[in-house]
Amino acid sequence: MEFCGKNIFLIGIGGISMSALAILMHKIGASVSGSDENMSKITQKLENNGINVFYSHGREHITKSIDFVVFSSAISELNEEFLQAKELGIKIFSRAEILGEIAKQYKTVVAVAGSHGKTTTTVMIAHCLTLAGKNPTVHIGGILKKENTNIIVGGHDYFVTEACEYKNSFLQLKNNSVSCALNVQADHLDFFKTMDYLKLSFHTFLNQTNKSGTKVVNVDDEFLKNESKLGENFLTYGINNQNADIVASNVKENKMSKFEFDVKFFGASLGRIKLPISGFHEMYNALACFGVCVLLGLSPLVIKMGIESFEGIKRRCEEVGRICGALVIHDYAHHPTEIKANIETAKKYTKGKVFVVFQPHTFSRTKVLWSDFAQSLSLADCCILYPIYPAREEPVEGVTSKNLAKEIANSGKFCLHIDNFPDIISYLNKHTVSVDTILILGAGDIDKLCDF
Repeated sequence: MEFCGKNIFLIGIGGISMSALAILMHKIGASVSGSDENMSKITQKLENNGINVFYSHGREHITKSIDFVVFSSAISELNEEFLQAKELGIKIFSRAEILGEIAKQYKTVVAVAGSHGKTTTTVMIAHCLTLAGKNPTVHIGGILKKENTNIIVGGHDYFVTEACEYKNSFLQLKNNSVSCALNVQADHLDFFKTMDYLKLSFHTFLNQTNKSGTKVVNVDDEFLKNESKLGENFLTYGINNQNADIVASNVKENKMSKFEFDVKFFGASLGRIKLPISGFHEMYNALACFGVCVLLGLSPLVIKMGIESFEGIKRRCEEVGRICGALVIHDYAHHPTEIKANIETAKKYTKGKVFVVFQPHTFSRTKVLWSDFAQSLSLADCCILYPIYPAREEPVEGVTSKNLAKEIANSGKFCLHIDNFPDIISYLNKHTVSVDTILILGAGDIDKLCDF
């Protein structure tokens, strides 16, 4: 598909992935515009880049001069702009379809999939490639701290992208040079309905890898371990599974729960890595990065330098300030496994209490994983629940943050529901001290709490 010289309109242009695609298409010569209901730092950046943004959805925005329309997964097919494009006979593509078309223009495509860790691993890989002088183009589902962007427009040799499983989006990424799968856990069951369907989707994603390409998988994940036994061209990594091709050994935990470990590649030691970010789970992301970068021809020394100089991503274990001296960390965690990892990590380096402020993301996820959320959140010394972020969904009767807070409190854990930011800040000011840690967790608009 040709993008240069085309007039392209994106419905839901303010989304993290859509905005990245908008900037990329703009940089390669397309005339790009779009719509979003809310003004944000992302949409303001789009406008600063010369991209016209409408802050409403209206039929008048879609004219015959538009070559094609792109819509995000959050957009209904009853959207006025979607319907207008359909009536005018304008070609309509999903975000995933356009990402797939863009990927076709690059010699080497690296797609990173998984229930957790996609953004961190994608950026780690990109950072190593950049350090090696490979000038990659990178599509990210988060904002880089240093560059303050979710897209890096480089050359046409390497394209590194997150591969999201929701609505089978990652199946549009075909013929990848490297397909990386970090883990497979229950999520997006509003779409997949069953774990069997979710696993089938990941199986298909891996099998779409180029015949001469490689599948990099975490064999500490039971499903991925079994997958690696089913076919060829797998490169495996693990911590618990010492039979993996790439293994972390001699693991040591340092201050702030930052780990260091030796990397063994088919039994040979390739050096020791000291992670600059907190959490046991980050070792898995680093091992995945190591495996991908070795396949791309980078030296172990360059990979080590890249991982150890990785500066992180906004909303991923990001230190955002202090309240009454207590460290405040914000993380995108919106799945019980991620919440548990964040709380357990914080407890290791916190001398006082761990306070959690959490905003559930979507009614369907909250309903399906209700018990898991209650269990994970119960690990905190104090938990505050903010109203559910609906995203694309309508409310579900009985599925509320208030009811989830009641269930956690009834189990003997301290949990309360607060529905506004000023009262949350007031509560934290009254009840925290300098040795405590405050975790602000969630993928919705809970990040705005950090501005108070």
